[in-house]
Amino acid sequence: MKPVVGIAYWRDGGNPVKRTVIDRTEQWASVDLLDPETEHADMQTRAYDLYHMAKRRRGSLFNLERASAAGIPTVNPPGSAWLSSDRFMRSKLLEDNEFPVPAYEYGTADQISLGPPVVVKPRWEWSQDAHDFETISARPVEFDGRKLVERYVPHDRVLKAYGIGDRVRFVEGPDRPRETVPPSSVRNLFARVQSVLDLTVFEVDIAITGDDCCVFDVNPVVSLAGVEGGARMYEAELRARCGTDVPSLPSA
Repeated sequence: MKPVVGIAYWRDGGNPVKRTVIDRTEQWASVDLLDPETEHADMQTRAYDLYHMAKRRRGSLFNLERASAAGIPTVNPPGSAWLSSDRFMRSKLLEDNEFPVPAYEYGTADQISLGPPVVVKPRWEWSQDAHDFETISARPVEFDGRKLVERYVPHDRVLKAYGIGDRVRFVEGPDRPRETVPPSSVRNLFARVQSVLDLTVFEVDIAITGDDCCVFDVNPVVSLAGVEGGARMYEAELRARCGTDVPSLPSA
């Protein structure tokens, strides 16, 4: 009998790698696509062999929590997914564990003591406006409501590290991303992030300046842009979680 896999993702469009993963998974599993925006209070009655939050939204985060509470295996633990989606609490956790992170504050504009250059962004990454960043280089730090304000970190390079189970790939370049070999310090930093946050499928953004590096984003979802064979790696992890045979893949 085919395993039943619940995946929180759009029915149409979205990330092409994830669309490929969903199509491939449907060849060996019964896939139930769930609207990431919608909460499902009946998760405990769904006979899933696996639930995977492929798109992070408030609804899919709550469903991840419900699935785990109902004993349904999940790719990432709900506590880690929620924490890594809260920019303020994530920065605090990383700072408390002595990770290099940008200086940060959270509050209204008149509560912020950091001066330019800073980056102003929403606190929660699951919100619709999660990527509405504003870089303030010189003028007064002004904004509406409560926001997370981070010191802008000058950098020479930005690497995105993708973790899929025990495999990791590093990509450089926002416009035409390509795989790269990172310094050992970046590999070690990524491994420490994985250990502290206990994530299995996730990505980390790391800024490099000279010999120094800084973690400025961690997501419990992945795009895998620029990763050769990314869809195959991703599908293999879902297969493994379901106990379904899969051809062996090399570790990075």
